[in-house]
Amino acid sequence: MDTDHIVDGGITLFEAMYSARAMRWLKPDPVPPQLIRRILDAAIQAPNAGNRQNWLFMVVQDAEQRRRIGAIYYKVSQWVLQRYQHQGRPAYQEL
Repeated sequence: MDTDHIVDGGITLFEAMYSARAMRWLKPDPVPPQLIRRILDAAIQAPNAGNRQNWLFMVVQDAEQRRRIGAIYYKVSQWVLQRYQHQGRPAYQEL
């Protein structure tokens, strides 16, 4: 496997993997339909358990619906934070 292979955008595969970050603040700009299709096409090709490919994606374009989903996500993320904040790191991270 060529570990120095350049991917779209001019960076190597591992540079892309190591520099990926979660996006918590997104721009309000509309996303063109052709870009949404390209993203979904890439997503359905991702590896998955047993190659079952039982994907379910939702594209939410309505701003009010996104706000409501965001509020639910925030509530659940706060619950998860409280639940796990007192636990130590997994053993594999201590290696």
